[in-house]
Amino acid sequence: MKLCKKCHSSFDSHIHVACRKRHAAFEKARRHRIKIEDPDRYAGMMRKLYDSNAKRRKDKPEEDRERELKRRREDPAGYLLRQARTRAGNKGLKFTITKSWINERLEIGKCAVTGIPFQTNGLAGGSSHPFQPSIDRINPDGGYEPRNCQLVCAIYNYAKHTYEHSDVVTFARGILK
Repeated sequence: MKLCKKCHSSFDSHIHVACRKRHAAFEKARRHRIKIEDPDRYAGMMRKLYDSNAKRRKDKPEEDRERELKRRREDPAGYLLRQARTRAGNKGLKFTITKSWINERLEIGKCAVTGIPFQTNGLAGGSSHPFQPSIDRINPDGGYEPRNCQLVCAIYNYAKHTYEHSDVVTFARGILK
């Protein structure tokens, strides 16, 4: 038997995971309560947390890079979801796509527009690959919602950027002439 460092309850090694999850949920609820009750205190807490993480990232950048690459390799759908959620938050867009939605499209293994097979080694290696999967918003002004998103090759998404599909087709036809 071991003792939890936070609540001092005894546990077997396999039960400790539940204890850690309970503590994480408690901490999340505590932060949320502080965010509502005292926004200035919450901002200070988050700044302190960010600074400590920034110091760790500065001290050990190669460890962070390896950790991120491992996460990309093991969970490409989670990686794509995190990237899209961050972009949606930065742009103030609605976000309703799920990891299962992404996984369904990754299992198909082909770009929704071109039919070119995805190359997932770009996600694993940390470098950009033109045929790695990318979440495209069909209507660039819309949010990240299943009816407005498709999984495409990165090169198509780069070419489209904030334009329409027809603009990319016109561009591609110009190259082929």
